Amino acid sequence: MHPLSIKTKIRAVTTLSIFLVAALLGGVYVYDETGRIREFEQRILNDSVRSAATISYTIMPSLIEKDFVRMSNLVSYYSMRSDRLYVAIVDNDNRIMAHSAGDEIGASFEPPAVFETEKIRGGVVRKYLRAGDKSIEVSYPVKAGDLVLGSVRIGVNTDWLRNETGKIRSTILISLAAAFAIVSLGILIASAIARRISEPILLLKEAAERIGRGDYDHRVDIKSNDEIGVLAEAFNRMAGDLRDSRTNLVEKEALRTSEARLKEAQQIARIGHWEWDIVTNKVDWSDELYRIYGYEPGEIVPDYGLVVEAMHPATREEFFRAIYAALRGERPYEMDYVFFRKDGSEAILHAIGRVLYDENGAPWRMVGTVQDITTQRRAEEAIKESENLLQTIIDTEPECVKLLSLDGKLIHMNPAGLAMVEADALDQLKGHPVAGLVLPEYRQAFKSLIEKNFEGVSGELEFEVVGLKGKCLWLETHAVPLRNAKGEIFASLGITRDITERKRAEERILSALAEKEILLKEIHHRVKNNLQVVASLLDLQSQTIEDEQTRLLFGESQKRIEAISLIHEKLYRSKNLARIDFKEYVDDLTANVFALHADAKEEIRLETDIPGVALDVVKAIPCGLIVNELVTNAIRHAFADGRRGTLSVRMHSASDGIVTLSVRDDGVGFPADMDFKNTKSLGMQLVNLLVDQLGGAIELQRGTGTAFTITFQGENGNGRM
Repeated sequence: MHPLSIKTKIRAVTTLSIFLVAALLGGVYVYDETGRIREFEQRILNDSVRSAATISYTIMPSLIEKDFVRMSNLVSYYSMRSDRLYVAIVDNDNRIMAHSAGDEIGASFEPPAVFETEKIRGGVVRKYLRAGDKSIEVSYPVKAGDLVLGSVRIGVNTDWLRNETGKIRSTILISLAAAFAIVSLGILIASAIARRISEPILLLKEAAERIGRGDYDHRVDIKSNDEIGVLAEAFNRMAGDLRDSRTNLVEKEALRTSEARLKEAQQIARIGHWEWDIVTNKVDWSDELYRIYGYEPGEIVPDYGLVVEAMHPATREEFFRAIYAALRGERPYEMDYVFFRKDGSEAILHAIGRVLYDENGAPWRMVGTVQDITTQRRAEEAIKESENLLQTIIDTEPECVKLLSLDGKLIHMNPAGLAMVEADALDQLKGHPVAGLVLPEYRQAFKSLIEKNFEGVSGELEFEVVGLKGKCLWLETHAVPLRNAKGEIFASLGITRDITERKRAEERILSALAEKEILLKEIHHRVKNNLQVVASLLDLQSQTIEDEQTRLLFGESQKRIEAISLIHEKLYRSKNLARIDFKEYVDDLTANVFALHADAKEEIRLETDIPGVALDVVKAIPCGLIVNELVTNAIRHAFADGRRGTLSVRMHSASDGIVTLSVRDDGVGFPADMDFKNTKSLGMQLVNLLVDQLGGAIELQRGTGTAFTITFQGENGNGRM
């Protein structure tokens, strides 16, 4: 709940006072007027009672005698103002004997409904309502002794009574309206008085609040000679004093804060300040300067001699020259010098100072600062040493080290690189695009490499250049993006080596390899031809042999020689002189075997499964002879007497380099009582010898047909093409 303002309180008190006074006066007046109404009604009642008593005594004889004329005259006399009241004489049966309004004699007298009856002396007062208005009627008995002959009725006219009381009420309402007008006027006067009294107080309150919020320049604009004016003047003086006090406090606090921050900054930056009174030779140090020299603040009394004594002897002479030059006004005092701390450790200081002069122009004081730059100087020396080391490494690097901008212009290149491109100095190439030295067929690839570097991608390239003096070189470069401290790429760093000799060696090797390939092809060709000659000789010799068994042996020997010859022919015709496609070889070999046994070609179905297996000549010849022997053996023995079936040759190379060769048939099967490793058959003996030559193993599987499985290690652990 907000407290009421002074203005509101004054206005409320004044208004309440006026209202109470007006209410009191109005109440007194209303009470007085109400008394008048009651007095008026009582007067009418009293007059009516007296008149009724008089008429009762007067009218008794006429009522006894039934003298209606006399009663009518008497009633008319007493009711001369018929607009105000009526007079009626009625008998005990409420029949009219006489009536001032001229009502018919003998008619029944029926007054309105009575709501209140009051007995009075000698008669009855009845109050009743007529058309909503209160009326009064007095009934007084007419007696002859104790005998009641009838009654006199006197009633006040309703309209007249309403008009009279209405006038009184109108007077009351007018009085109340006047009282309300007085109260309203009083409220207006009270408001004006309250405003007159409260406005200066409110101005003082507002000024106090503004000063409380920090507006110390605010003043109360009240000019009067009363107490409020004196109070306003005193308030303005108080505000001025507060402003001055506040300003002093702010300045002191700012100074204190500034000093604290200065000390903190000096401690962080390792900076101390000093003052030297030249006349008295007194020296003042800040707390941080004590710490720089290795002392606690106030531990010693500093002086000029202490500073000189703490200096390294090699820097004292320079210090004296700098001080004297500053005192003579030749140049400001500023120098770096080496000094020894309290614990004997060596440090480096950077000192600056300024000379102050008296009114005669003579130097009387020096002030300055000292910063401990030991860490900074050592870091600079370490960086410089690192830069020198890096530059030495780059300059002595036998390979080219270069920096290129985004547009390919040279930023830097070491001496080895300059020598490669036949440049006498860096200025010959610096700021120029080096792509102009690259042969046209490699120039676009070189530019793309630099562009990718600036996209953050490293790369390598081999290209050919022409030096400034016309020398052609083959170069190989590895380029990487070079970033600054913000991580932004600002250059392409390339390490380039001269691969001219390597390229020439490669050309010589390729040339020699081509010659050797030609020579090897010729050897394979001649070996194949010689084997063909031997096979032909065996064929001719077999034609002269009459013994069928001997001729068959000559034929088998001839086919073995042809199997070896076929390998040399394949190598001669192959692009790869070191390895042979074994599937192609087996297809040709089995075709030759089936050609020797023409009748078996129709009954035996040959299947080969040798996916991508390649063997060198050392492995291919034994494998070829094994396939030749096992296929020939199957045709002769497994499918004898025209038996039909399937003969399959499979060879696979596993990921570990193990090669598996299998020859399987579904013929009559290998004899159960025969040991294939100990047999007189030349063919099986040859197979076992060839497996040993391969360094492998052979297994025989009997059952439905016969299956020989040979496993051996392929060349260099890899038997695939």
